Amino acid sequence: MRTLITRLNALRKKCRMTPEQADNIRFPCC
Repeated sequence: MRTLITRLNALRKKCRMTPEQADNIRFPCC
């Protein structure tokens, strides 16, 4: 789980997005 959290944090910092947007990108809604 730590790997996923660190990866999400890295993406969040890279794209400067909010956690909600990061979740939407990680798990797109159809």
